[in-house]
Amino acid sequence: MATRQLLIAAALREERLERRRNRRRLRNQLNISNIPDLEFVGNYRLSRELFEELCQDIVPLLPPKGRRHGIEPTLKILTALNFYARGSYQGSVGQNMDGPMAQQTVSRCLQEVTTALNAPHILRKHIRFPQNRNERNLIKQKFYDKYGLPAVVGCIDCSHVAIVRPSEHEERYFNRKHFHSINTQVICDSDLLITNVDASYGGATHDAYIWRECDPLFSDDFAAGGRVSCF
Repeated sequence: MATRQLLIAAALREERLERRRNRRRLRNQLNISNIPDLEFVGNYRLSRELFEELCQDIVPLLPPKGRRHGIEPTLKILTALNFYARGSYQGSVGQNMDGPMAQQTVSRCLQEVTTALNAPHILRKHIRFPQNRNERNLIKQKFYDKYGLPAVVGCIDCSHVAIVRPSEHEERYFNRKHFHSINTQVICDSDLLITNVDASYGGATHDAYIWRECDPLFSDDFAAGGRVSCF
């Protein structure tokens, strides 16, 4: 009986090792240049050029491989982008040629890449509200030229980003659509570039409250009819 259990345990270990070897072989064969442009954007929501720029920014912030068969930083970023695009570990995440890895590994990649993306200097580089009169006047002119809208420096809205039910203060995150979320306020310019994000409120918080509590740079100026600062 003991011998049989040992044989079963050995067979299971060998099966796990073989799965790891297969995943490693698939990862080593990955060549993103072979992915068609439309499929690349569909999987990762970025063009190849933007992906390369993102890699230049955050690869130095990711933990080093550590061992010979460790995961390449670019593959970590691809895996995280795919998860951001689909919101699930299932489907292509960790399953297809783009990210052949176990769910636990996907989770680790997601945590590392998300931490890197939230580095203050990365946020300031990519999410930046116009800070002076010239910058804002340029955006106003673009809004008017494109859409015929005068004196506009940004479009604002809130969106519910679904989350797993939290273990604490669950009621703060249960929204009117009957699921748990973060109510995220986003501002973008005429080129659809995000210039400000506030993701600090649970789904139970109303849009109007988030606006009232947001950076006075926006709300105070709006209340003054755009006369404060350089709006």
